Amino acid sequence: MKLVDEKWGLAQWEGRQWDELTEEEQIELDKRMAVYAAQVHCMDYNVGRLTDYLKEKGELDNTLLIFLSDNGACAEPHTEKGFGTISMINNPDEWVNPSYGLPWAQVSNTPYRKYKVRAYEGGTSTPLILSWPEKYTKYNGEIRHTRAFLPDIMATFIEAAGTTYPKTYHGGNEIIPLEGTSMLPLLANTDTVLHEYIFGEHFDNCVVWWDNWKAVKDQDSKVWELFDLEKDRTERVNLSREYPKILEGMKNKWTEWANTHYVYPKKK
Repeated sequence: MKLVDEKWGLAQWEGRQWDELTEEEQIELDKRMAVYAAQVHCMDYNVGRLTDYLKEKGELDNTLLIFLSDNGACAEPHTEKGFGTISMINNPDEWVNPSYGLPWAQVSNTPYRKYKVRAYEGGTSTPLILSWPEKYTKYNGEIRHTRAFLPDIMATFIEAAGTTYPKTYHGGNEIIPLEGTSMLPLLANTDTVLHEYIFGEHFDNCVVWWDNWKAVKDQDSKVWELFDLEKDRTERVNLSREYPKILEGMKNKWTEWANTHYVYPKKK
């Protein structure tokens, strides 16, 4: 599908290889992934029920559907086998939700680096499917590589509905302005750029995207890294020493954003 460039290679692997596990460990981890796969199947089935309902009502062609995944596969609690035990699965008396562990999260994010919470591509990048047959049938199946982020979904719905985002509510109380930009124009114009910069921060995982560049400061580090996503989207080659001026400029932009978007101080 040309979503992934083979020249990027695979991101750094953090766990044991499958053939290094004992047969018992393989059986357990296979079971955990099987349950996860069943959850994905259930979700897919119910998306189908929704689209079938819209089709029966004659509304599917006039409905804008947007589908995307969460922010990277969940590796919590960042151990090889994940939360809980096999016996806890589907047990309503257990308080913990068993999970499939860090290695499976990396597999789910192939070929990207890291997983949910972290600011590398494995924790931030998700494909998105947009469908509105009545309006955009002629673009059916085409791929756009334009970078967008979650607030753009609200802006897209607003444009699709032919309305505007309010500036005040309840008698004049000011609302924080809309951050997003509608994605609809890029369907017709593949050269559309929605944002010059995109910023993020989560648990001190800091990130800024600009053009083909991405700067990242991981939660376990005080040092920023720099990657050329066009050549290295699996973030294997840190270019911070080769391009210090680019990195410094991106860090400064991130700081400006953080200072105006209530990133710090963190609430205790």
